Amino acid sequence: MRILFATKDHLPIVGGAEVTTHCVATELERRGHSVTVFARQDPRLAPLAEVDRSLGYLTLRSDSPEHALDGVLDSCAPDVVVVGGYHAETDAWARSMLEGARQLPTLLHLHDYSAAPLAADPGLEVDAVVAVSDFTAREVEAHGARAISIPPAVERRRYRVSSSRRVALMINPIIQKGVDLVWGLAEARPDIEFALTRCWYIAPETVDLLEVRARRLGNVVIRPAVHEPGRLYGDARVVLIPSAYPEAWGRTAAEAQMSGIPVIASNVGGLAEAVGEGGILLDADAGLDSWLHALSNLWDDDAAYRSHAARAEQHGLRTDLDPRAVGDRFEAVLVDVVDRL
Repeated sequence: MRILFATKDHLPIVGGAEVTTHCVATELERRGHSVTVFARQDPRLAPLAEVDRSLGYLTLRSDSPEHALDGVLDSCAPDVVVVGGYHAETDAWARSMLEGARQLPTLLHLHDYSAAPLAADPGLEVDAVVAVSDFTAREVEAHGARAISIPPAVERRRYRVSSSRRVALMINPIIQKGVDLVWGLAEARPDIEFALTRCWYIAPETVDLLEVRARRLGNVVIRPAVHEPGRLYGDARVVLIPSAYPEAWGRTAAEAQMSGIPVIASNVGGLAEAVGEGGILLDADAGLDSWLHALSNLWDDDAAYRSHAARAEQHGLRTDLDPRAVGDRFEAVLVDVVDRL
């Protein structure tokens, strides 16, 4: 089968949606399918190669994907087109991709709940919808459409690291992800070192402000985005996910649990599905005191920490995230869509 993934961007692969797409594309390529990823060039970053095979499959990039899509469809001749559904700011792009591929079987792969209305738009004629969580699938159903819930693939072997367990880690230090709450924790616990690792693009002036605040507190370090799990989780004692935004799933929770690293997260969106029994979930409106209590319990009580680490380790053994299991389900949807049309 020839499969074309249309994504909002695809390098550097640091965001959860990008990693999820890469894992599915890699698994499908391993199974013998011909996979092409067609990515929008991020205008905020230096231009990347228009044709690239460094990821193990063909990646094509364009700074105007709406105009380049016809040529890509002609050259790749896909049997099915998979379009990523992300946050509302990319809806116009996703709509243009679905409209441009309307003569072919199409699958909408939802990575964010806010793109759920696309699934029910009768003008787009989407043939199937895959959501990364039950939460996101329910959002689709609330709009009158149907979605199949398939969690992201998280390969235990890749994300299994040996951590020195000395820092409290937050990934993606932006307002929507709850960075203000982490600043409050850092101020309340000057004895704990906090690592804030960048993920999505952050404007240089905002990065400067993060650095200034970190230096002022003295127990916070701002880290660049990284690709290797060992560099990301290699010194994490606990991972903090205080998101205010309804996450579609929560990839960092599952990745950390592969190494038995406990997670403290907001109970919003699909985070509960990712965290499961392997972490602590706090109410969406929980304030600093509740977060401080949870963090202090794990940090100061060795017995409590060992118990939560063991639970995280056990939850990290779940088989539904294995790339082969995810590949089985995703492939079955693609085959069904192609065979039906």
